[in-house]
Amino acid sequence: MIFGVCFTPFIDRWKAEGWKALRATGFTHVRLSVPLDRLCVDADPSTWRWVELDTLVKAITDADLKIYMNPGGCPSFASEGQPAYQDLLISSCWWNREFATRPRTDADPPWMPEAIPDAFAHGIHYFNQDPNRTDTRLDPATGHILTGPELAAIDQQQPPRPWLNNPPKMDPVFFRDIGFLLANRYKPFAIGIGNEYGGEMFNPWVKLDISRDGSVDMIREHLYPEMIKPFFDGVLAAQPDALVVGPDADSNIIMTRCCEVETRYAVRTGHSYGDLDGMDYSTSAAFVKAADGHPLWCSEIGGDPKTLVAWVRDAAPTRKYGAIFLLGQPWMPDPVIDLRNPDVAAMAAEFAKVNDPVKTAPVVRKRAMRT
Repeated sequence: MIFGVCFTPFIDRWKAEGWKALRATGFTHVRLSVPLDRLCVDADPSTWRWVELDTLVKAITDADLKIYMNPGGCPSFASEGQPAYQDLLISSCWWNREFATRPRTDADPPWMPEAIPDAFAHGIHYFNQDPNRTDTRLDPATGHILTGPELAAIDQQQPPRPWLNNPPKMDPVFFRDIGFLLANRYKPFAIGIGNEYGGEMFNPWVKLDISRDGSVDMIREHLYPEMIKPFFDGVLAAQPDALVVGPDADSNIIMTRCCEVETRYAVRTGHSYGDLDGMDYSTSAAFVKAADGHPLWCSEIGGDPKTLVAWVRDAAPTRKYGAIFLLGQPWMPDPVIDLRNPDVAAMAAEFAKVNDPVKTAPVVRKRAMRT
């Protein structure tokens, strides 16, 4: 069985020795969620941050870990000059208070934009300046339920974001090219594209989708022809035997809809947070049914360490999943895995019940980066 962790280049930080310690703990794979807006900084490929990604990939593979490469997002130059697919940034559809209430400093990551004062000081919210909007949101600081007009008044103090109601077209040529380049350069163990298509945080267009009382099948008419299909066309042109996986779904409904249009998924992938929070559309049972007999991975799950240990203890022996990838940062010390941590030790023990424990130092494989 595959046990892996999730990692986001250009955002998360981890030193090389951490990967070797991770492998010795019993993990075998890394889900590498490459943010394309940060890899591809402008339309000139010669400026792209390949050296940083090359260095990371080499550190991971030198530790005898395999990579599931799962890029996401879209740079604005490939989406009609609009930043609608750059998640959790001030310049995009969501407002993140951590970034909104102070200016950038030299200690901040280079991708963090200059802050703009946030009129809504309690959490992040979806921009909609229409005074007739009917949605509501709880203000956790006061317990007050803000009405649609109240939220509209808050949003009217912010810069307009027209791409939320009129999503830009993504450039399929860009996605074909980046699929080809990633597959040809790294030859990953598995490869997919995008993350949680039903989530507003990553896909602002979802409010227009038929799953949210909208009138457009955004997956068939937008996401598939512009991103999913051309990306895998590029991947398979570079690596005909690539293991195509996806759609990293946040719900069984999204998984089913994506698999209806993209038939090349050899493995279905979903995020089983419903097992932890009770949401019935994202439970293991829901994803097993949606996978309809195809191989299934839980490609992301995270939470309280003890809760995760219990979940792995239940999920791993049943083999309902061929792989489990954990969101590692909340419970894995940086830069190395500390087996003295009882939660980490307990997790490693669960892995050892399913996989043979790693008893020797990992084999270091030298591999030249492909261009």
